[in-house]
This record gives sequence, C-alpha cells and structure tokens, in this order.
Amino acid sequence: MKKFIFILLCSTSIFSFAQIRFEKAYFINNAGERTEGLIKNADWRNSPTTIEYKLADNDKIYVGSLKDIQLFEIYGQAKYVRSNVKMDQSSSLTKNLSTQRAPEFVDKDVFLKEIAGGDVRLYKYAEPTIIRFYYQVNDGPIEPLIYKPYIFEFNSIAHNNEYKTQLEKILVCPSLSSQRIHKTEYKENSLTELFAAYYECANPDGGEKISAQRKSKFNLHIRPRVNSASLNLENTIAYETENQIGFGFGIEAEFVLPFKKNKWAIIIEPTYQYYKSETTITSILTGVQPQIVSVDYKSVELPLGIRHYMFLNSRSKVFVNVQAVLDFSLDSSAKIGTESYPTRYVLELKSSPNVALGIGYRYDDKYGIEARFFTNRDITKQYPDWMSQYKNVSLIFSYNIF
Repeated sequence: MKKFIFILLCSTSIFSFAQIRFEKAYFINNAGERTEGLIKNADWRNSPTTIEYKLADNDKIYVGSLKDIQLFEIYGQAKYVRSNVKMDQSSSLTKNLSTQRAPEFVDKDVFLKEIAGGDVRLYKYAEPTIIRFYYQVNDGPIEPLIYKPYIFEFNSIAHNNEYKTQLEKILVCPSLSSQRIHKTEYKENSLTELFAAYYECANPDGGEKISAQRKSKFNLHIRPRVNSASLNLENTIAYETENQIGFGFGIEAEFVLPFKKNKWAIIIEPTYQYYKSETTITSILTGVQPQIVSVDYKSVELPLGIRHYMFLNSRSKVFVNVQAVLDFSLDSSAKIGTESYPTRYVLELKSSPNVALGIGYRYDDKYGIEARFFTNRDITKQYPDWMSQYKNVSLIFSYNIF
C-alpha cells in the first residue's frame, strides 16, 4: 500500500505538471500595443493580479502584472480588463456585517472579468469572500452595481438593492419589464440571464458576447468490478485465508464542481461486495488436526470522497481519487474448527471503516476503468482477543448512464 501511495502521488504530480496549459491569447500593454501569444489558463476563480505568458510554444515563460497590462483575453475562454474602480470593502459575512447602509468605497486597480459584452457590458470581480459586479455603457466609465447586506433594527439583516434601480436605468427595452429586472439576484448566473434578455430585446441580430458559464454537472455510472481479497485472523495463532477472486457491483454518483475547468468532483458509490473462502491450515501451533477456516463476508460499502481529473486530450482523461469507506456488514461470519468440531470459534464480522485510493482512465465521458486499493480493514474489533486484516484490491469497469 505504501508503494501504491508513492506511485499515486508521483503520477498525480507528473500529470498535474502536464496540465499546465498555455492557450492562444493576446494582451495589451500600457502603451496600447497588442501582443499575440499564449497565456496560461488558470481558470481563475478569484480575480488575478498577474498572468504567465509565452510568445511562442517553445519560448520561455514571462510574467505580466496588473500595473503593466491593461487588457488580456484567452480566445474563447476569458477576457479581463484593468480598471480603477470604486470597490465596496463591506463584508458579506453575517458575523461581520456593517450597520451602515451605504457602500464603503475605496479606489482600487483590479482586473475585471467581462461577463457580457455589448453596448452595456457586465464585469465581475472576485476575492475569496467578496464578489462585486460592474457595468459599462458604451465607452463610458466602469461603475459598480451596488448591493450590500447590513444590520438594521433589532439586529435584523436588511439589503441595499440599489443595483436593481441602476439596471432599470441602463437596460431600457420595451419587452424588458421592471418586474423582470427586480427579480434579478446579485449573482452571476442571474445577472447574465438578464443581460442576455436585454441584448435579445435591444438588438436581436447583434453579436453580443455572453461569457460561457461553467455549471455543475451530475454523472451517474454503473460500476461492476472484480475483487481480489483475503482475510487474516489472529489470536494466539495466525489464520491466513486464501486470496479469492470475487465480484461486486456499485452505482456511482459524481458531482463535477463548476470551477478549475471541471477537474474536481465529489463522488459517492454504494457498492455490494462479498468474500467467501474455506482454507485448511496445518501447523504445529494448530495441533494434530488441521484447522478449517470458513469465511462468509458480505457488506454494502459506501465510499465518499473527491476525484481529480487530468486531461490527455478532448476525449481522454485520467483521474485519481481518495475516499473514506463506510462499511455495513450483512450477516457475515468466520468459523474456525476441525472436521469433528467445525465451530470451535464463531466470529461475527462487523462493519469497520477504511480508506480507498484509486487511479483510472475515462474515454469520451462514457467508458472507464479504475484500479482501487483499500487500506486494511479490521472487522473483528468487538473481540479484544482477536485481530483481523481484510485486504482488497478492485478492478472497476464504468459506464456512464447520464
């Protein structure tokens, strides 16, 4: 298992390094000069302050900073513009809310992400605990859309929703009602939908650009498997059962997270597995008569964990995952004895959690295969005089239902 963990970590490091992708892009410097090249697409969740770029594929990597670059765009992916804006520093965390209704502005130079580009543009700024939206009418100044939660009377929370009044003034079109605007939340997807509706109303034949929104994705996979398992039992004598090949079946629910280019996912996989073995052990310690060890172990496992994808090309990707495994035993037991007395010991096998590590490959988001290694599981914890190690390795086949 230690060797596998080492290999898994090495593989992850190698593939993660290979995931550094420089994509076709351009930037404009302070002199207004446009430079075509390649920019590292970090799929920024928070607004960047620097970018890494190359002038050609085999060129060295340069770093461009906020003070040197006034605009950059990764073609078909993201566009950022530098601007000196009024930034509301008010906290959105409930425990830190201000009692002041008005925004608490400071002037700040930032990169803003263009979310919607037309005669009225929508921009976004993000930090770990701050999200702010801005707008620009034609070539006018970039202005903040004002929204602020604050503490009101009797410690209740009120909301300054001035952004709705602002939107009413700038998004003027006959089919865009005041009611529609006032239903808009101060969230990226809600604002984007509103701007898209405005563009459709104001200029149906126009080419206004809406930044693609990455959404969470849900996958459901059926996952039959081949298990290679064994069980070691020990009190004063060690009883090692034979390695057995068995089968199992699981259904995996995968929730792909909507950031970092959909490389991370949360997974849960209810699985039925069983192990059945009968082993005859002869040694000086067991006495004259051979000892027969019969094991019938069935359980429903519930692995819950995270998965990281590493893309090889548009149709192929490898992944690694780590999971905590809850185990629910189903009428399972181990019996140790002789032919004349087969039930000298009868041990009820109870549930016990462990950890699973896996590495796999997926093709076309439809078919997959995974090798999964489990840490040893003690399933006789309720017996102080007994120790056990249930060992299992699985080869899992996967098919995406939806």
